[in-house]
Amino acid sequence: MASGAILATCWVCEEAVWEDEWYLFKDSIIHEQCLSRAIKETTKLSTEQYNKLCRAKEIEQEINDLKTDLKETFKYYQDQVSRLEKELEKIKERE
Repeated sequence: MASGAILATCWVCEEAVWEDEWYLFKDSIIHEQCLSRAIKETTKLSTEQYNKLCRAKEIEQEINDLKTDLKETFKYYQDQVSRLEKELEKIKERE
């Protein structure tokens, strides 16, 4: 349920946009759920083209997320190896 103040009228669906449901698109305030329709209307993409474009963007985001995860995971294991190497050095020094 929308709440708060009305910010604008959505040019896509022509209904009020409440402060908890807005998205800024090309200097216009619209509903978040109207975004895909707004993109299609302003770019004149077919539904199939739009879906392919969206899927491509999703894949790009997944790739970027995986790269970030991989870097973090690699750093974690690198730190663990470094810690163990230091511990091993201390043990060898005692001998």
